[in-house]
Amino acid sequence: MRKALLLLALVLLALPLPVLAQGADVDQWRAGEPTVEDNFSRNTGQWTVDSGREALSQIARGRLIISVPEEELFRWATLDTGALYTDFYVEVDAEPLAGPEDGMMGVVFRYTDADNFYAFITSADGYYALIAYVDGELDRLVDWTETDALDAGAENRLAVLAVGRELALYANDEELDRVTDRAFSEGQIALLAGTNADGGFDVGFDNFGLWAGQGTGRRAIRRSTPTSPQADAPARPADVFDAVVASDTLNVRGGPGTNYPVVGQLKRGDTVTIVGRSADSKWAKLGYGDVKEAWASAQYLTINIDFAGAPVAAAPPAPKPAPAQAAKNVAYLVIENHIGRYITVQVNDKNFRVEGKVGDKPGRYQFELQGAGRYRVAAQLPNAGAHNWDLYVEPTAEKCAGRQGCIALGIERI
Repeated sequence: MRKALLLLALVLLALPLPVLAQGADVDQWRAGEPTVEDNFSRNTGQWTVDSGREALSQIARGRLIISVPEEELFRWATLDTGALYTDFYVEVDAEPLAGPEDGMMGVVFRYTDADNFYAFITSADGYYALIAYVDGELDRLVDWTETDALDAGAENRLAVLAVGRELALYANDEELDRVTDRAFSEGQIALLAGTNADGGFDVGFDNFGLWAGQGTGRRAIRRSTPTSPQADAPARPADVFDAVVASDTLNVRGGPGTNYPVVGQLKRGDTVTIVGRSADSKWAKLGYGDVKEAWASAQYLTINIDFAGAPVAAAPPAPKPAPAQAAKNVAYLVIENHIGRYITVQVNDKNFRVEGKVGDKPGRYQFELQGAGRYRVAAQLPNAGAHNWDLYVEPTAEKCAGRQGCIALGIERI
């Protein structure tokens, strides 16, 4: 089977395979307690996942799920423990949930940024590969290889052992390949999903385990599953907090609802004290400096206390709705930046720069268009050429019926 690996719309060239190495032993690593483990029964805040109804990476239904609706794209969720791992053994169960048979899944390791990392990748139809992406240039350390060790279309246990320059790949406890390479000595770890010519691929990850050696740049943060306090239980340690923020940013509002004004903002990993909850337990009242009414949505907090037993706090009076304003007809161009690097977008000779960093600030960027008409759009990707297309904006949806690249004006309150 001829298989092409597509990464951020780049066509990758095959290079010679490196010399096989010998020596590392998985059993010696598994003998000890893992440095980090996660069965994804809840969001512990140690993975960079999305939030909201349209999240493309999330912890739900006892799994870390990554969705890639686009074609020719990789998306990953990073283990955000504050550690850079040098020597380690990592394993995880990966299962294709929906999508094309050549959809990809795997483990990114010794990750520095979007241009520098290793990735052990498998496909849903039973192939595997090992790549090194160095300063934006792709090396195939192991070209696409078919193996009976992978159960096509089913859940497989994937693992990587990295000791010095020696890198070993495993599937369902069977060694697939062992190579030596000196490109990277340390970095972060992430779980990856990707697509080739067809999009719409979903992957579920479970039973993650990481055993780190003495070469970590910083110690990993261990998170254990909290239990409800018992009457005779000892006091919690001072470094265990009521809750930890589990989203990149979290608005603190003046009441239990999005209709209340924002009075502050928290970031992922911030710790908070809970002093009460709303009657429906959807909002937590926080101790927030001198702010009397400080509330945050409970779904974006990793809560370490018996939240259901917290006292119900009275909500302050709801703010008066803003007066109705005039409406205008508008159209928007939305650019999704999933590669996490600069994308230059030209619309009618107006330049916009979209910034992001994979695993940090990817997202959607919206530009207002100037009414109905024909727009020429050019998107310049770093090291990947340009994509050009025409966008037509019509005053009504009827005029766009059956036309590709056409959108209708909508109504926005101003």
